Amino acid sequence: MADSPMMKKYALALGLILSNSAMAYNTSDTIQVQVTGQIITAVCEVELDNTVSLGQIARQDLSVPGGNSAPVTFAVKLTNCSPELSKVTIAFSGTPYTADPDFSSAIYANELADGAQDVGLQLLNLDGNALINLANGVNYTMPLIPGSGSKVLSFIARMYTPHGTPTAGDFKSAVTLNFTYE
Repeated sequence: MADSPMMKKYALALGLILSNSAMAYNTSDTIQVQVTGQIITAVCEVELDNTVSLGQIARQDLSVPGGNSAPVTFAVKLTNCSPELSKVTIAFSGTPYTADPDFSSAIYANELADGAQDVGLQLLNLDGNALINLANGVNYTMPLIPGSGSKVLSFIARMYTPHGTPTAGDFKSAVTLNFTYE
């Protein structure tokens, strides 16, 4: 009975079923692909020489109220801007001039306690020489040409005396520029 044709057929059928199962198991693979990315805010790269030197100014050159030093231009370069940007808003902040509240939005204070007195930093926009309101929280919006990728923002810095009575000494004033893009 072990060699009967019916047994051979069962053995052959069983062998085919088992071999197909083994083949199917051995030829199937499962893999997992990890896809990563990052969503970023549209921005520009900012280039700036972080030090603007006003040089030495003779005290007698600032001897009248409203007197100021020679203007020094500096530029903030926005490069590699995202193509969809159309404008940039800049917020200036610094140490307000508190020696005379009438000038707190016109000039930033000398941050050196033992430095020159009755002087502050005044900033102007090079385009038209408009005085920049330095009150903390005041924003300036400037257009960007969409797709251009860059923009140069030019400013003027100068030392300013409200009362024309500056004392000799060093001067230092830090200004923070915060950029928001749209």
